[in-house]
Amino acid sequence: MPDIDTPVIRPATPQDAAPLAALKLAAFRQTFLEDFAVPYPPADLAAFEEGSYSVEKVAAEIADPTHATWIGTDADGAMLGYAHVGPCKLPHADVQPGDGELYQIYLLREAQGRGLGGRLMALALDHLAATRPGSRVDAFVTSIASLGVAGGTLTGLVWQDSTGGAQPALEFAAQAPAQAPSAAITVPVSCPTPPSTTTMNESTM
Repeated sequence: MPDIDTPVIRPATPQDAAPLAALKLAAFRQTFLEDFAVPYPPADLAAFEEGSYSVEKVAAEIADPTHATWIGTDADGAMLGYAHVGPCKLPHADVQPGDGELYQIYLLREAQGRGLGGRLMALALDHLAATRPGSRVDAFVTSIASLGVAGGTLTGLVWQDSTGGAQPALEFAAQAPAQAPSAAITVPVSCPTPPSTTTMNESTM
């Protein structure tokens, strides 16, 4: 098991494409296949994993100047988790040009509960507040427990139609840092959806 007593966070580099793709795939499988035990149809699952976690896909995300990815590692450099942000792509009526999206924030199971998720979340929100001041930040989060890491508050249950059908979504208000241009950030958080080709996604990347 990796040493996770002193996790380090750093920006992703082009050399990280292959190991980061492997981390993303492992974290997705732990979360959705093991923890949530979602019975995805095998063909849909294979297509989704190839389209979302291939080395080529991850390399393109790292190279895209509108995206930012941070990796949490142990003291020896083994990857434990990551956060990935960029322009908002969620297809809902409230999205405005310049809005940001927290595409993914994942930790491997053995890295959870030690503050790394909170640090990654704070870094992602700080970055979006600084680079997209005054905009709203959208996110698809796979665990309601993740809401606690930003120190925000759960404000209510709403509905969001992002893939052709009503989906439950949670409004989560995350307070931005005092020095950030935006005083607060609102994060609509979608809950996991039933398996199908159209709904099996993390955001709508």
